[in-house]
Amino acid sequence: RGSKDLPGPAGPGKSPAGIAWSSYHNYIAEFSRDGSYKGSVQIPVSYDLEHLAIFPSGELLVSGYDQLNSTVRLLLLDSSGEISRTIDMPASITPVAGDEPSDSVVAARAKTKLMGTFVFTPYNEDILVWRRNNNDPILEVNSAGRVREVPLQAPPGFVFVELIPSSDRWVGHFRRQSALEDSPFTSATYAYFELRPQDASISSKLLISGDGDLPQYLACESNGTYLSYKLD
Repeated sequence: RGSKDLPGPAGPGKSPAGIAWSSYHNYIAEFSRDGSYKGSVQIPVSYDLEHLAIFPSGELLVSGYDQLNSTVRLLLLDSSGEISRTIDMPASITPVAGDEPSDSVVAARAKTKLMGTFVFTPYNEDILVWRRNNNDPILEVNSAGRVREVPLQAPPGFVFVELIPSSDRWVGHFRRQSALEDSPFTSATYAYFELRPQDASISSKLLISGDGDLPQYLACESNGTYLSYKLD
């Protein structure tokens, strides 16, 4: 979020840089592969954008928080930044702060926490939209704006943590409901399951064995081989 106006003297209705708040807009900056700046695309929405994904065809998928209506927005944009479709979010996502005023500290913290749970994951030519630490449905969005809502079938006693990119399957990282969100990774608290993309049902559980520490996270899968890493 920024402004194309030049800084000026500070005053009422202006930012610390001396730019009128009304001149601030959402932009997507475009760079070439060598890092040089090519230009920007203005996104015609008044609320802050949080996540961005680009389809191979050039369309954009963005998410943001509409503070006026206390709701999450998911938008499909063409390559020029014009909104071509507003995508409905699952009904389970409710206003984040209840009856608190939208400009309150409580509402701001709740909004930050909620938006931090959303993740975009590429899957073939589509984008998967899902939430961390939540068993909400997974949304599969294509470049035409068509959405397939897939109810997540979590294993009994587990909560969904992360979705791992894969070419022909979905791989879910799950945590036992009895464990805290920041619990250290052990085979007793976390598990990986392969999911069928058709309905997000469980097809198999990944068994990890070997000497030494178990890998904490899987980064991706390619041709049946998983790349893992450990935070240390």
